[in-house]
Amino acid sequence: MEQFIMLHDKKILRARVNFFHFGPGWIQYRADFILIFIALVYSLPSLGFPFGRDQAAHFYMGREWLNGLLPFRDTFDQKPPGIYFVHALGIALLGAHQWVIRLLDLMGMLGIGLLAARTVRRVWPPVRGETGILLLFTLSFYYTCFDYWDTAQVETWEGLALLAGYALIEKTRRWWGVVLAGILTGTAILFKFPAAVVAVVIALAIALRTGAAGGNKRFKTLIASLALYGAGILIVVGGCVAYFAAQGGFRDMVDVLYGFNMYYATQKPTAPEVARAWAVDFWLKHSAVWVWSALGLWLAGTICAIMRGYVAVARGAGVALLLCLSAAASVWLQQKFYCYHWGVTVPFVMLCAGYGVTLCMRYVPRLTTMLAIAVMVYGFAEAPPWYTNNNSSYKTVTVSFWAYLCGRQERMTYLNQFQGGYGYYYQAQEIIGALIRERARPGDQLIVRGFEPAIYAVSGLRSPSRFFIEVPFIDPFLRGYNTTTWPAEHERSCWTNPPRFVVAFARNRRDVNTIRARGYKKVSTVNEFVLLEKIE
Repeated sequence: MEQFIMLHDKKILRARVNFFHFGPGWIQYRADFILIFIALVYSLPSLGFPFGRDQAAHFYMGREWLNGLLPFRDTFDQKPPGIYFVHALGIALLGAHQWVIRLLDLMGMLGIGLLAARTVRRVWPPVRGETGILLLFTLSFYYTCFDYWDTAQVETWEGLALLAGYALIEKTRRWWGVVLAGILTGTAILFKFPAAVVAVVIALAIALRTGAAGGNKRFKTLIASLALYGAGILIVVGGCVAYFAAQGGFRDMVDVLYGFNMYYATQKPTAPEVARAWAVDFWLKHSAVWVWSALGLWLAGTICAIMRGYVAVARGAGVALLLCLSAAASVWLQQKFYCYHWGVTVPFVMLCAGYGVTLCMRYVPRLTTMLAIAVMVYGFAEAPPWYTNNNSSYKTVTVSFWAYLCGRQERMTYLNQFQGGYGYYYQAQEIIGALIRERARPGDQLIVRGFEPAIYAVSGLRSPSRFFIEVPFIDPFLRGYNTTTWPAEHERSCWTNPPRFVVAFARNRRDVNTIRARGYKKVSTVNEFVLLEKIE
């Protein structure tokens, strides 16, 4: 026993010495560690991103869910409940901070890179550096091409769950693996309903796997596998429906997720020419270096597999492309084509690239590693302008982040670059939110006009109305939905027991004067916002 312990200790010591020994092959031997470290350092500035409108709304829904307010019944937003659960979980574990969702987003992207590397089919063992290269490729693409407004969105976890479900189908031959794949797919659907499009391709992968296995009972095995996969999906979706029904929120959930969203989709589609321009701009201009690199890698891996007769590998590469196309189809189904919607394609773009990475790392590992770093450096140096603010890019924000972190830049200067569409200006929201937080007492409430949920996030206060965002009342395309009940409910909730604070728009003088007539006084004006406080 003592000899075994001594031998075990010697192996550990030898491993430690080998890891820190700087020999000729030190870099390649530890390529994964080095590349993952570079990818993490590259991504760190994302932890300093403040909320966009969507992230702030999701944060509020998750925070108030923890405080006892049920989504849809007590708070209004139009996404399925998955993203609110992620925010609630992050707040419960790490506190109500904006960096929490950014950290979880980074962890999600790390998971996507790792899963993509592990899911690629091979006829040889994985080579050192494959995982590191795919992680570097994933993170540099995501954080360079998707800005602060378009990251930490629903699509990160939707895509992660779908990729994890497909990975289980690829790597597990047991019945429980199929059920778990269905559970993960059902989880993705609870983040976004169009995930069902990708679920069809995962079901196809199950069919291909069953057919390749052979045997006289292939048809029965296929039916059983698809039934288990569907059962896994129903477990999650059915469990969610049962939870909301038990909480008395089923009718409100259906009203928002089906009724309002169907109205939103039909009344506010993106014009075809605009959608085409946005898609071309994102994929062929903003993301060109990563798109062409991924396509080239996939072609190299697929052609090599076909020429060498690796049928299973070629089939896996084909399914990876189908998954990528189905993810793009799920974006088309929404008829919006906003930049962040493309986030669901990231896991499958990386999976496609993985088929070329595994080939190149086997034959030219050093050249492949250098090219991966070169793509990251070139992409960073030529970083495209942000969609939400064309005056900024990931490069300029990264420089600003490190200057701010080192104390060489004031916070307000750092925040000045985080602007967005439809007049979004985060800096002003943090100033006015902090002012409310300083003046607030326990139990105080707040009304913020319009669609500016970041003020709720910064101040820590809640709205007396479930419509803390007034999108159904201010958007000219959406005002026609539920006009008989929602506006009256909102008005009644706001003023039956008036909140202590109201934030209105300075340009809307009639609204400001009406609020003042209700017994409020003006406290401060910050850019376009007017803060009013109830006179006691």
